[in-house]
Amino acid sequence: MAEDTDKEVESVESDPILEEKSNKKKLLIFVAIGVIILLATGGGILFFVGGMGDESKDHSQVTATETEESEEKLAEEKDSEKKDSSSETPGEEKKQSLQDKLNAKDDSEEDNEFGRTFTFKSFQGNLGNPLENRYIRLDVALEYRGGEEQKSELEKRRPQLRDAILSIVTVKTREFLLAPDGKDQLRKEILIRINRYMTKPIDAVFLTDMLIE
Repeated sequence: MAEDTDKEVESVESDPILEEKSNKKKLLIFVAIGVIILLATGGGILFFVGGMGDESKDHSQVTATETEESEEKLAEEKDSEKKDSSSETPGEEKKQSLQDKLNAKDDSEEDNEFGRTFTFKSFQGNLGNPLENRYIRLDVALEYRGGEEQKSELEKRRPQLRDAILSIVTVKTREFLLAPDGKDQLRKEILIRINRYMTKPIDAVFLTDMLIE
């Protein structure tokens, strides 16, 4: 009986079919274990790579958004600058600049102690006393602060103003003009007479030169 049992065991061990089946099972077990390990490792790598990809994608999206916003802001600033610069044409700017200069000039003239002056050609004529037969040559200047408008009026009324001055001077005598207050009196009379003709009165009268012979 023992010999029969040993023979059966030997027959089983020596059976090539059974041995091949046993090897296939072992191979399948090893393959399954390898696949499980591979899947586990590969899943972790894919998860890590996927996370990195999402982060880089989010970062690139944020950077692109910031760039677009900055470009839009720069474009708006340029448009606003163009509108501001185009709101005034070169002609308007030049006209405004000239007007500012004129206004500044008028203001400076008003702040000065004296205004503008309007002059005449020399007045020549005989004095009032016919017995003395005295001759006078007189230069007169008028001070005014009315700007170009008043200057234009003075130019238009030049003949009337000359006549008014001559009519005052030629009735004066040498003694009157050479008296201490003679010239002051003459200035006052000329000022009063000229302002009768003027829409805006002048400020002062100056006797710039006087010769009596």
